[in-house]
Amino acid sequence: MFILEFFPPDARRFGLLVLLPEERKRQLATWLDRARAWSQGPGASLHRPLEVFERNATGYVVLSEPLGRTLATQVASAGPLSGEAAVRLVERLAQSAAELLEAGLPVGEMDPSRVSLAGDQQWLTLGWADGGQEAYRAPEQWMGPDTETWARVLYSLGAVAHFAVTGQIPPAATHRALGMPLPPLPVGLPPGLENFLEQATQLAAHQRPPSLRGVAGLLRGQSGPPAGAGRHPAGQGLRVAAHRSWVTHLAMRGQVLVSAGADQQVRVWTMDGNPVSTLEGLRAAPVGLRLLSTGIVVADARGRVHCWAGNTYHSADSGSGIERLCALGEDRVVTLGDRQQLHLWRVPEVQALGQDAQAGQHVTALHEGHDGTLVLGTRHGEVLRYDPQRMQRVTLLSGLQGSVTSLVMGPRGHIFAACGSAVHLVGKGEIAILPTGVQALAVGGRSESLFVAAGRSVYRINRPGDAPQPLLESAVSVRCLSATGTHLAAGLEDGQLEVVPLSEREAGR
Repeated sequence: MFILEFFPPDARRFGLLVLLPEERKRQLATWLDRARAWSQGPGASLHRPLEVFERNATGYVVLSEPLGRTLATQVASAGPLSGEAAVRLVERLAQSAAELLEAGLPVGEMDPSRVSLAGDQQWLTLGWADGGQEAYRAPEQWMGPDTETWARVLYSLGAVAHFAVTGQIPPAATHRALGMPLPPLPVGLPPGLENFLEQATQLAAHQRPPSLRGVAGLLRGQSGPPAGAGRHPAGQGLRVAAHRSWVTHLAMRGQVLVSAGADQQVRVWTMDGNPVSTLEGLRAAPVGLRLLSTGIVVADARGRVHCWAGNTYHSADSGSGIERLCALGEDRVVTLGDRQQLHLWRVPEVQALGQDAQAGQHVTALHEGHDGTLVLGTRHGEVLRYDPQRMQRVTLLSGLQGSVTSLVMGPRGHIFAACGSAVHLVGKGEIAILPTGVQALAVGGRSESLFVAAGRSVYRINRPGDAPQPLLESAVSVRCLSATGTHLAAGLEDGQLEVVPLSEREAGR
């Protein structure tokens, strides 16, 4: 017999009594509930409790044999597991987790400290009910309800198996969503194991294997669902309740979508609407958002610039309010202050590099240009190119009737400007009149189609001179847009996101 005491690392003793921090007392209750459930439940690979009791202000579990070495200890001392050993480990743990879930019993957070190895045996142990390690949490755990599902357990199992064969802790799902890759797999792994590792660690829940029961077949080489197979047919929109107030800004890059809202929240999503994380730090409404290779950059109305990069967060104060933000390459951003000055910042450290107190005069729209320049729209109906190094402004377009409310530049250098309900192309003139005032512009699709948000609709213009074609209709106003070569995202006044896959026809012929 072996007795396991609930005595996590931060516990203390006072005579026979065990002193637990307040948070650990709540975890003790979870631990005891899990132990009692496991003592009656199924699971051939569980370290099954024989008896569960409370004494000395803590809990105790009687086991038939010692825990053995944890997977974390084994890998640290002897190196990664072989492919064959990892296959056996995954099969056993998947079987136990499936039996628990099917019986309505808790699996709990899975990580290498909860996997016990003794000879050829592998067990899932009780752990300390402490929430597990971030590296092994599924993306949906960061924002959704704390409900165990097969998809959530599969992600944790895949991350644990990835650690077992590489010896490296995988990056958390929040970091992966920003482009941080998993450690490379060693050569010579069984193909079925490689297939499982690829599918189980998909950020999108629906792209993981269809069940825990199917893991054994996947490990033996039976095909599973192809990675990237979505649940939404091409051309149909996906709607996500993202914010408690209107969506102010959107940015997309690769398979990552970032939204900012008037509720002072910044949120990261997968492209199929699965939440990844909520970024903390804003203390005022966002006025600009950019998703760069160096991190997620947001400016707020109180004059603070924020950057989240991997597991780091930096911010700095501009000394005045901020009205707009745009990027200048991948490691610099520019903000427009409420005194019409332009500030230059280096990111991700958010270091102030200087300012031009005159360049922002009368500016109502701001966008990144090519070759280190900016494109400015003014309240006098002008579009200007500004070179921050030379501090020179060149007029590209003038004479528009009213303020420039939105600007966008396509990859080929075409600059579009919105003024009232009209859209202009620099060098060509007016190309479209919309039924109501234009709220936002975006360029996307394989042929650089222009997308225009006006009122409660989003229109597509494939080529200058083509009539605007309705692409999306909403019950509320469309506040912002973002587009890539494959998707269009719209932020709505009711706090929802609409993500539309762009078919070949929609992306431009």
